[in-house]
Amino acid sequence: MAKAIAENLPACDAIESASVAGPGFVNIVLSNTWIAKRIQDMLVHGIKTWAPIMPVKRVVLDFSSPNIAKEMHVGHLRSTTSGETLARMLEFSNVDVLRRNHVGDWGTQFGMLIEFLFEKFPNWEELEVRPLVTSSFSIKHPKKDSIMMQNLRLGLTKLWFGYREGMRNIVQLGKGYAARMAGWLPDPNEKKFPKTSHVGLGLVLGADGKLVDWTDEELDKTSKELGYGAVKYADLKNNRLTNYTFSFDQMLSIKGNTAVYLQYAHARICSIIGKSNMDVEDLKMNASISLGHPDERALGLHLIRFAEVVEEACTELLPSVLCDYLYNLSEMFMKFYTSCQVLGSDEEPSRVLLCEATVIVMQQTFQLLGITPVYKL
Repeated sequence: MAKAIAENLPACDAIESASVAGPGFVNIVLSNTWIAKRIQDMLVHGIKTWAPIMPVKRVVLDFSSPNIAKEMHVGHLRSTTSGETLARMLEFSNVDVLRRNHVGDWGTQFGMLIEFLFEKFPNWEELEVRPLVTSSFSIKHPKKDSIMMQNLRLGLTKLWFGYREGMRNIVQLGKGYAARMAGWLPDPNEKKFPKTSHVGLGLVLGADGKLVDWTDEELDKTSKELGYGAVKYADLKNNRLTNYTFSFDQMLSIKGNTAVYLQYAHARICSIIGKSNMDVEDLKMNASISLGHPDERALGLHLIRFAEVVEEACTELLPSVLCDYLYNLSEMFMKFYTSCQVLGSDEEPSRVLLCEATVIVMQQTFQLLGITPVYKL
């Protein structure tokens, strides 16, 4: 069967050869010419031509929603960073995204205020219509005032009891029960739209080069971009369901899978293109890409996977898939640059175009991750 399939594949520019390996596996080798043409078309028509086609047209994304009555901590970064990245990925894929960030969850704090007012004005119904508070005051901390907290809990319990049936489902809001009870969502067995996906997140745990011709403005701008990007990438590169340790030492390292290393790789490629002194826009229209060296082909293959990687990241709601792709792209480029001379070689026009394609894909991936690329390090 496998042999019959391999021998009867229709003629196609994308396929260079087909063979059978092992117990019935059909191996298909993509044509270098087709890979090069895919990259060339992107360079001419733009990276948006590589945007995947998603089965949905509109998405409501509810993320972060911090309780502003409590102290913020690094854990709040995770939902905000992941939510914004998911929104950018879907928007790149031509999905209309409605961002929603509910700032609330003030129940206990307002309960404390109401209980204080009851204590301060026990006959509040007899009061004239006037401001209840005309001067500054402080509310006793409930942990230090057990009577106030008991009254607060009693009052809230009465309200809670009246809505107990609905609240049993609201506590499972992440799975959409409350929304379905309210009639906002169909029964999941009906296979109708809209649909919901709960994006769970792991915990953020506590942690138990010579500069030349830099202006103060450049240093300030670049340091901010590196810092913000490092924090975001350190979060996004992890599977969103796993815990990770918040460590500045790790996220600011220039080695390994970090934003700083990726920014360095991007800046280096931009420098190579600049040193070529070639008109890149002219090359896009008049030069052609050749993938004669194995490392050129490997880089080209990885570049054209961009669309399917974005689609996978959107479908699985996993920004870490994009981070893995970006890191592997940087590694493949460095391997290509080590084995394939760019500047001054006979293949310089082709290889400069490969550098340009790599920069464009890196910049688009940075944009999806909410990271501003730097051009000088």
